[in-house]
Amino acid sequence: MKVIILAAGRGSRMGNLTSQLPKCMVQFIGKPILEYTLNNLNNNKAIDNIVLIRGYQSEKIKYSNIKYYDIIQSHNMVETLFHAWEEMNDDLLILYGDIIISKEIIDLLTESKNDIAVCIDKNWKELQQLRFNNISDDLESCVIDNNGNIISIGEKNPKVEDVMGQYFGAIRLSNKGCEIFKSFYEQEKSKYDQNRVWMRGRDFNSIYMTDFLQGLIDKGHDVKAIFCNKGWLEFDSEEDLICYHALDATKKLSEFIKL
Repeated sequence: MKVIILAAGRGSRMGNLTSQLPKCMVQFIGKPILEYTLNNLNNNKAIDNIVLIRGYQSEKIKYSNIKYYDIIQSHNMVETLFHAWEEMNDDLLILYGDIIISKEIIDLLTESKNDIAVCIDKNWKELQQLRFNNISDDLESCVIDNNGNIISIGEKNPKVEDVMGQYFGAIRLSNKGCEIFKSFYEQEKSKYDQNRVWMRGRDFNSIYMTDFLQGLIDKGHDVKAIFCNKGWLEFDSEEDLICYHALDATKKLSEFIKL
């Protein structure tokens, strides 16, 4: 199984911490953020190929046994992913470089038999309350039917009671799922590459990964939910780093993830 890690961004919300480093290389409890996930991937026997897409300060990301793609500029995660088009030809995990993913979640992803599946944290509220002043801040829709199919993902300002879990950038594709991703990308990009609004007020060159997933759902493709219970940390801002260091200092970090 192959893994593509998206790690091209600077992460300007991390302040001076990323003035000379890509966000994924910011130190957290003695290691770069990225290194935790890399270690967990290397300890999973199902994974035999890791691909990493670099951008900002690319020379600062140097690990052995990884294939690198370097890009000059990318406006969004979707565009970044398809810079590694030729790598999307196998059972595949797509992960974000600024999110620590636990061994348990990687196991869940590799064991899935679905063509397109997304990991969803059903126990998301506690971490959300710690990261934000209001639980509704930065919240996105996540509605799942009785068959485990996601029917809404990524819509801003949903009602809290309607959020059935949280997406955190962990996607699993079969070889068929890769072909669906690539075909959909080609079709939609050819139609909407002229700064026309594609979804949620954004043109195709500015879409989020959740927009892309919603587009697949709207076209009738099944996107399955793989449920987990915590096991991840997102580093979106300097405040996140402060929050997680405080959890570690009070011996509570293990309630959310075992590093």
